[in-house]
Amino acid sequence: MASGLPWEEYMGYAIACPKEWAFHTKIIINDGTWECLDRGGAITLDGGIPWIDFLSAGTPFAGYGYGRIFDATLILP
Repeated sequence: MASGLPWEEYMGYAIACPKEWAFHTKIIINDGTWECLDRGGAITLDGGIPWIDFLSAGTPFAGYGYGRIFDATLILP
């Protein structure tokens, strides 16, 4: 991941987030807490709405489909 941490240890916990967010920024969505540990070319702020990518394959959160909008709580590091 862009943070330098091994992705294998953060499955179900890490997200790729916009570059405007510091690494270790956390968000809470549907009682799950995710931590900003990666970046990506399509991971941007679009009209104030962040696009994020969940490292979630094989977890209960894998159903977060592309383009879905969620209410979330942002926790800055």
